Amino acid sequence: ISISPDCALGTCHYNLHIFAPVNEDISYHRSFELSFELSLFQQNWPWQSFYTLQANPIIADFNADGEKEILVTDVTGNINLLNIDAEQTEGFPWEFEENIFRSAAYGDIDGDSFDDIVLASRNNRIFALNNEGNLIFDYNCCEQFLTPLISDIDGDGNPEVVSLSSDRNLIVLNSSGNLLENFPVELSAICNSEIASANIDGIQGNEIVIGTYDGNLSVINKFGENADGFPINLESAISAAPIVLDNFNIAVGCNDGMFYLINPSAEIVFSDDFGSRIANSPIAADFDNDGTLEIAFATINGDIFVIEQDGSGFENFPVSFGETVSNPPLAVDIDNDNYLEILCFNAMNDLYIFNTDGSQIGFSPIPVGLVGNIPASVEDVDEDGDFEIVSGSSNKIIVIDSKLSKGNKIPWHTYRGNYKRTGFYGDNEIFTESDENVIENISEKLFQNVPNPFMVGKTDGTVIKFMLTETAKSEISIYNIKGEKVKSFVLDGLKKGVHRVFWDGKDDNQKRVGSGIYFYKFNANNYEKTRKMLLIR
Repeated sequence: ISISPDCALGTCHYNLHIFAPVNEDISYHRSFELSFELSLFQQNWPWQSFYTLQANPIIADFNADGEKEILVTDVTGNINLLNIDAEQTEGFPWEFEENIFRSAAYGDIDGDSFDDIVLASRNNRIFALNNEGNLIFDYNCCEQFLTPLISDIDGDGNPEVVSLSSDRNLIVLNSSGNLLENFPVELSAICNSEIASANIDGIQGNEIVIGTYDGNLSVINKFGENADGFPINLESAISAAPIVLDNFNIAVGCNDGMFYLINPSAEIVFSDDFGSRIANSPIAADFDNDGTLEIAFATINGDIFVIEQDGSGFENFPVSFGETVSNPPLAVDIDNDNYLEILCFNAMNDLYIFNTDGSQIGFSPIPVGLVGNIPASVEDVDEDGDFEIVSGSSNKIIVIDSKLSKGNKIPWHTYRGNYKRTGFYGDNEIFTESDENVIENISEKLFQNVPNPFMVGKTDGTVIKFMLTETAKSEISIYNIKGEKVKSFVLDGLKKGVHRVFWDGKDDNQKRVGSGIYFYKFNANNYEKTRKMLLIR
């Protein structure tokens, strides 16, 4: 079956007619109405969880093996580590009995150069784990409501963990799990929107930016006091979590549909009524490449706005898809046109991707139809040159393969802008390395073959890509399901860089091999890695 490149995603219906002559006068004819699903899901996804999911997936090389994994936390606190094939990594899940309804923070807490996981539980715990699953600290208090963040609050060069408890106490812990001097601080009201952190006042140490239900926007310093001019009251419950721009202006939204941009001196730069509550929080990025950040957000009714910092509207926005939205958009250059695209999921996990002129890219929207959207992350997980969009429903993680040559701009590619969850643009990874010939300081690497599965005809086959960190003799060996070697590529004297071999589905004797699962193994410089592929004839 051949599919047109511009075929719509979703269910494709077709008719299969079978004709066969019986004799000179009679022929056999049967017709079947059939269908199949056409999607951009990465192979083997979605992955299903036994427990409810609400946390943002974290994409990182968690176990330092040179390959990115997807770290997924469920509401019981179980930590799953999935590879690109949706397989649980050895030693996972780490199982807990917690009550966690927000995301984890991820950053180096203990100074060993490896990032750690920080969780805040409604079971009265804030705790941190290293990448071996060992406790770094375990602080017991009362229920924790929000996503924790990692930031240097006291300015000593070491990170602290910030969290908010149900008794309105703002908690700041050092890397040993001890309360920072002058904390906890009791807030004026409860808060349900996430916290931000940045050096707002320019004095040593980062401040904590938090909005509460009584309309107060507070900027709290290391002394447990509000910075000059704060709190500022915005006259309605703060429902859209604050973010901090590169000039330290604070963008925040209220329950009455009002949006505010506030400078570090607690002065309102502009305010406007957008008619509907902002979904979760705004984001910031340079959408028009003029060197100045714009602010983007989605309302709960499915309107997407992009505005300048003076409050003026961005040409061709707002755009509307008229569906419920619960999480903030993301901003990356998904198609390598040097302009950012805005990615936004509706409540059914259908993905909309908008260009900066307000139009949608060719395959948008992408239908998913799974209830219960969680915040998304975007990265090139399998390092094949395009971005994967990782999101999920109430019990499934989905990976959408964009299949577009990726750009290198990723200024707001995950929830709260970065995995430390600070909501500060200055902490975000603004660019990603898109040149595949730049070698990271890691060992050799074997990539997933592309395409996979693959069909073999007259010219079709598959490409196996691998990376060398120095000149070396390399070998790619292909085995069938019985473990029999069917094909070898022995490559002498290849230089440092990324290389490819093409397999046309024939063995070493140039005979076609049959359909089925095959394994390909890469050997070079004492590095060995095996991956799986599927051949279809």
